[in-house]
Amino acid sequence: MADEAHLVLHRSNRDTVEEIAQVVREGFEVHKASEAYPDCRRVDLENRVGYTGIAEEFIDELRLTTADFHHASAPRLSGILGRTPAGARLLEVGAGRGWLRRAVDTGEADYSCQESSAGMARYLPDGVMTEPIRALPARHGAYDWVVGSLVDGMAYPLGVFCLAQLLAPEGRIVLTWPSAVWSTGRRRTTHTTRFVSSSGKEVPGVHSFTPDRTRTKELFRLAGLALTDFVECPPVPPTGRPYSPDTYLADGSLPESVVSIAVGVRQ
Repeated sequence: MADEAHLVLHRSNRDTVEEIAQVVREGFEVHKASEAYPDCRRVDLENRVGYTGIAEEFIDELRLTTADFHHASAPRLSGILGRTPAGARLLEVGAGRGWLRRAVDTGEADYSCQESSAGMARYLPDGVMTEPIRALPARHGAYDWVVGSLVDGMAYPLGVFCLAQLLAPEGRIVLTWPSAVWSTGRRRTTHTTRFVSSSGKEVPGVHSFTPDRTRTKELFRLAGLALTDFVECPPVPPTGRPYSPDTYLADGSLPESVVSIAVGVRQ
């Protein structure tokens, strides 16, 4: 229990006994729900290693399945984020090589980003935060918006809880990950994925959690968030090429959705 409390309180920047007690109360149920998932420290480490291993090739021209996901979600993300008012504090988490910032309209927000994979972070502007979400040097409530594209490595109870702690009251969160429809129909699992480089080298696996609407609503509730929208993005024909073979399901059909977009508000 002491170790679990440490994980919840680590870098939480709570100032008073009452605030610390609130985090412990919120975190207890989160940790119980997390028992079905790998230890968060293992998730952090293995995701950093895996994404660093594929970072050099993690571009849409080479990662065609990821490109199909991006193509499907970009218009909806721009519709959600494009109205962000001037001065709103927006943090992008799991920024990768910076796709969202380049391709999605984020309005007039005061933009910051986080990426814990050293291999990915080297492609991002100076000032990117490279600590894991649990250890960011940011006070609780520091942001009005927290957004992340294809952050399936964070879509588990403690991951979403730590993201929610960064939001100001009434702050908004927008997260995407591969849809459960695609994941279960393609991979027969929702917990891991592996990348293969263009040379055929297999990169160490990363964690990939792809909750459906019901599970996402529960994850958000545990984190003190209300799920306000859950959008399932169908595949959109890619420009100038066929779909990636991995975009199809195991039976050879296209899924009804390839990306889920979860939108919530901090209660």
